[in-house]
Amino acid sequence: MNSTQIEYHSRSNQWTPRGDVLRCAINDASDGMEPVIEIDDKELSLQEFGRLLCTYAGWGMRIEFVPDDATHRRPALRVQEPDNLS
Repeated sequence: MNSTQIEYHSRSNQWTPRGDVLRCAINDASDGMEPVIEIDDKELSLQEFGRLLCTYAGWGMRIEFVPDDATHRRPALRVQEPDNLS
């Protein structure tokens, strides 16, 4: 059984999601210029992640930011104005 969230397709030279939910972490890139998105212990550049998202072109998405040790739990959703917008 394959439990990975993404898979690489050499013919299209891109990663694609295997399902409709991705658990990932945002990390600093070594150059400090762009973040990298970590999925399944693989670090994707913003360009690679963008191509992965193109798999769902025409769909909408919701992003929920949680601590990196809580990506396996769905947070209680609260829509509100952020505190201290300064």
